[in-house]
Amino acid sequence: MVEESSDEPVPDNGVALVLSGAGARGAYEAGALSVLLPLLTGHDRPRIIVGTSVGALNAAMLASVIHQGVDVAADALVKSWMSISPEKVFSTPRGSAVSAVRWHLRHRPGTAVGLLDTTPLKDTMAEILGDEDFGHNVGNGQLDGIGIVASSCSRSDAVVFVKVRGAAPPDGGRVRYVGTKLGYLHLLASSAFPIAFPPQWVKDDGQAGDWYIDGGVHLNTPLKPAIDLGAVRLLVVGGTATRPSWRPSPGLPPDETDGNGQILHSLLVDGLEADLAHLRSTNRYLAMLGTGGAQAHQPSRHRPVKTFVVNPSDDNLNSVAAEVWPAGWKSLLKSCGGYGLLGFVTRQRQQPGQFLSYMCFHPDFIRSAISQGQADARAQLGGSASLPWMLP
Repeated sequence: MVEESSDEPVPDNGVALVLSGAGARGAYEAGALSVLLPLLTGHDRPRIIVGTSVGALNAAMLASVIHQGVDVAADALVKSWMSISPEKVFSTPRGSAVSAVRWHLRHRPGTAVGLLDTTPLKDTMAEILGDEDFGHNVGNGQLDGIGIVASSCSRSDAVVFVKVRGAAPPDGGRVRYVGTKLGYLHLLASSAFPIAFPPQWVKDDGQAGDWYIDGGVHLNTPLKPAIDLGAVRLLVVGGTATRPSWRPSPGLPPDETDGNGQILHSLLVDGLEADLAHLRSTNRYLAMLGTGGAQAHQPSRHRPVKTFVVNPSDDNLNSVAAEVWPAGWKSLLKSCGGYGLLGFVTRQRQQPGQFLSYMCFHPDFIRSAISQGQADARAQLGGSASLPWMLP
């Protein structure tokens, strides 16, 4: 499915939406975007959309309707999330998780194994997106590029499936670009959270096929792809608080989960902070060069990049997930070993609802996440009628 691309360069004047992976917290992203997108008009009109995992799903939903206007796209995104329920995302195995895996290996040998069946998610994407080619607005000039991030199982790096007006960016920094006609399989690959969701096989015309898992494993917040596609301003929206407010009780000695660190939080947030720090260093370097001859001869990829970043201000969504998590799902959690095992997997002592919040597609949770996203976006704006872009 690789498409021929022209030599026309992607313009260096674009605003990019950069959407992180965060599971059911993608509803938070939708809430924040419902406030911010209507402000992105004129020179700030989005030209590039890049997403990972649930951020990729949000990217696809926005890309499919952006030609109708940012207000319409924002409204459609929230309405799509309000229609989501657990059974529209995955089906849970009957009995214990171990028994489910054994059944899968016995009756479906040679196929990808995940504790949860994501077939309903593909049907939901078809219902929401309609046309599988959600990149059509690149073809008609409404967008300059769309990127969907997944993690390659064979090469252990980030792969960005892109549809762009010009040529796909060159590979670099353990990020590879594959120009293609985007479809549902790329979204399933990007959101294939290890163990829970099965990996996805993707084979584009002219490319060797590969198994892919969640893009967040290698690139949860895809700043680099957005910049490589030509962006000079990045609206970055994620669903995970950068600094968890919950801590173990003072005086308690660290247990085996505390001693192992915080892998989940690292995957979802630490990469973003490192990338923003690198962006700050680059911007300082460019400022030192000034506006004279040295800067005039820089390649276009060396340019100041401004950002506007919105993440949850607190961890309140954890308690919401703990309250609304259905009894059947709690049984599934128990069959996986309970909070103790999840604490080991995520390498942190679990706050009630913390891990659950990423899998909680319950309507009450979604409504709460949308509301918090809207509140945090308004607070971040501080009453401004436009996005106050800043050099990070």
